[in-house]
Amino acid sequence: MVAESGINEWADTNKLVVVYPDTIASSAPGPTNPHACFDWWGYSNQYGPNFALKKGLQMSVLYAMVQRVTGRP
Repeated sequence: MVAESGINEWADTNKLVVVYPDTIASSAPGPTNPHACFDWWGYSNQYGPNFALKKGLQMSVLYAMVQRVTGRP
């Protein structure tokens, strides 16, 4: 997805940083996620009903990534 989406080139042209979060790859049984994609749409329900909220695990990790990149505590 990253290599073919053009996002990196667009970000470079516009002097932006792109953060690509990922997770642990998984296979059957359960939701299959062989490429360790970030569960931004809640397909796995692995992170509970708060997956897309600030208090959800993935969102808090993404927020920490943004803080790290921007140098903010």
